[in-house]
Order: sequence, then structure tokens, then C-alpha cells
Amino acid sequence: MASYASPYALTYFRFLKKSQKFMDSDYAILNPKQRALLDFIALAWFEDSLMTVSQLMAQKSFGSPSALYMRLTSLQELGFLQTILFENDFRAKYYVPTQKAIENFAALGEALGCELQMHELNQLCSDALIDS
Repeated sequence: MASYASPYALTYFRFLKKSQKFMDSDYAILNPKQRALLDFIALAWFEDSLMTVSQLMAQKSFGSPSALYMRLTSLQELGFLQTILFENDFRAKYYVPTQKAIENFAALGEALGCELQMHELNQLCSDALIDS
């Protein structure tokens, strides 16, 4: 099956396999919509643009307000999201990833980094064989 896949596809498949070993068991059971929501919030946090419930509900891609709220609640209960308040504005709660979420992203980054290094090494070896 994999014999006709491109080297990039093979790299991605190896990353998927390796990432399953790195992930927290709670992260592994998240459904795609929960992961997409967590990724969205984490990326906003990374870019110093924290998200409120209102801002998240404006994103129609996350479904209805009730579905979004259920996903936010489950991500909090699993320990991947927390809310913070700012001293100058107690009206708005901002969602941010927890240390647990950040550790899972770090593990995924490590798995991806390993596979990218392997891909680059394979490419160098292939190039060296072609040149010789």
C-alpha cells in the first residue's frame, strides 16, 4: 500500500504513528472538533490574541453555541483549557491552554521534528546516491 505514496506522505504517516506514542491518553480520545477548537484557542494564545466565549461563538466553524459550549466544557474537564480573568476587566473570561495541553503540543512538535529530520536525511541519502 505505502509503496506508491510520496516521500512526504510517508513522512506524515510516520509522524502520525509516532505522535500516538507521545500523546497523553486524554488528548488521544479528543474528537476532531475538540482538537480543532483546542488548536484554534492555543494558536490564538500563541499569537497573544486571547479568545473569549463571545469571540469563539462568532466562529461559525465550531458549530452551534450549545455545541461549542459543550466542547469548551469537556476540554476544561479533561484539563486542556482553563479560563483567566484580567484585573481591569472582570466581565470577560479568556480561554487559554493549560500546561497539560502545552505539553501535548510539545510532544507532537517533537514527533514532527523527528520525522522531518528523518525525511531530510533520507533526501540527502537519495541525492548522494543519484550524484554518485
